[in-house]
Amino acid sequence: MDNPYPHVETSNSVRHFLRFTPEAQIHEILDYFTHTGLTATKQGIDAAVRTHPNVFGVRRRGREKFLYLK
Repeated sequence: MDNPYPHVETSNSVRHFLRFTPEAQIHEILDYFTHTGLTATKQGIDAAVRTHPNVFGVRRRGREKFLYLK
């Protein structure tokens, strides 16, 4: 399935999702994208987080990784 919103960057979509929850795991974000018709990969979300360190933060609890807005 093609992305119905090709002009929307992954980082903006992740930022929008995290506005409504204090933190989330990548699989939760991917589930949201699937439900809304957006396409992304785990690697794409990781790249967006690394590219925008002033926007996104990462918390680790054991082996789990949580993303949040700074």
